[in-house]
Amino acid sequence: MTPLIKQRDLMEKLITAMDGSKNIKVRCPSTVKSYCKSLRTVANKIDAYVKEDDETVFDYIKLGDTKLVLDAIKPVKKSTQKSYLEALVAVLTFQDQKLYKPSIDIYRKQKEVDRKEIDKQYKNNVLSDKQMCEWMDSDELQKCCVNYFEKQVKDILEKGTPITKKLDQAKLNNYVIGLLYGGQYLPPRRREYNNVKNIKIKLYNDLKENNKLMGDNYMILTSKQAFFSFGDYKTVNAKGYGVQRIDIPPELATKLKAIKKVSGNSEFLLPRPDKFEAHISKNGIGKLIPCAMMKCCKKSICSQTLRNIYTTYKFKQMISTNDKERIAFQMGTSLKELEQVYNKYMKNEPIPESEELLDDDYNSDSETDE
Repeated sequence: MTPLIKQRDLMEKLITAMDGSKNIKVRCPSTVKSYCKSLRTVANKIDAYVKEDDETVFDYIKLGDTKLVLDAIKPVKKSTQKSYLEALVAVLTFQDQKLYKPSIDIYRKQKEVDRKEIDKQYKNNVLSDKQMCEWMDSDELQKCCVNYFEKQVKDILEKGTPITKKLDQAKLNNYVIGLLYGGQYLPPRRREYNNVKNIKIKLYNDLKENNKLMGDNYMILTSKQAFFSFGDYKTVNAKGYGVQRIDIPPELATKLKAIKKVSGNSEFLLPRPDKFEAHISKNGIGKLIPCAMMKCCKKSICSQTLRNIYTTYKFKQMISTNDKERIAFQMGTSLKELEQVYNKYMKNEPIPESEELLDDDYNSDSETDE
């Protein structure tokens, strides 16, 4: 039986190690959490655990055994394998870069091989069979999302008092998903809406002035301005990204204010229906999105396919490069990724030549490491 290593303890140790390392830049909490998950998975495959001072820890000697590790992860798909290798490179680097240099170099070379293989797959960027089943017209999707859920929450919003029932909060959360992922008001982001906190503009300004926006996601709703601040998302540490401010359109801001007024916990954009004092998890929103889509559209559409639908629809409208760059920014990604990953081609539709993808953006929306 695999020894238990508490997620919180493991994350704290990794963050502390990264903070004190000169060899690797500090990562945001979501990335560290992804590393933890990848390391656990690899360690489970090769039983890389040892006892140290009565505590179960990772066996870094085994994790540095390239033949053992590469054989163990060979059966998984290339994008997942690349995520495992990223975690191994990062952790072995700050653990002891000199000692594990041969292993780090081999893992980096394999990561590059995987990256090129993924690039080949993206050059044939047609819909998969699963995406074909999930696919629907963007205009129809927008109408379904908003109209259906507005009817479901009409009585809740008209009461104007905070929710006390689980079912009502679940309905309200579905409505939020429809507003933010249906594409009517904003391009759909990844799953970082799960931990958005509602804060006052004064607190936001204080955090901004003291450079403390990184690592958290916020929503600010005032009579004069409404926007999201994203400091915890997949590519936040990549060059040219950082904390993002995304303005909220007036009509959407009005709806979000009404939701905030009746929410079981107005501190969070998406409180857990079974525990109002906590927000839903990233895995939770990953499950909630297709469930919500099934209710309103009769199709179980995941977050990545929603991003594919939105991008493909917009690109077919022959929008300008500036508009494409704006959409990429709002989605927390790059224009190159929009063009080569999210813009899909139907069968028999000509596919243009593709340039090499940016390494920071590879597989950014895969369900395994988003």
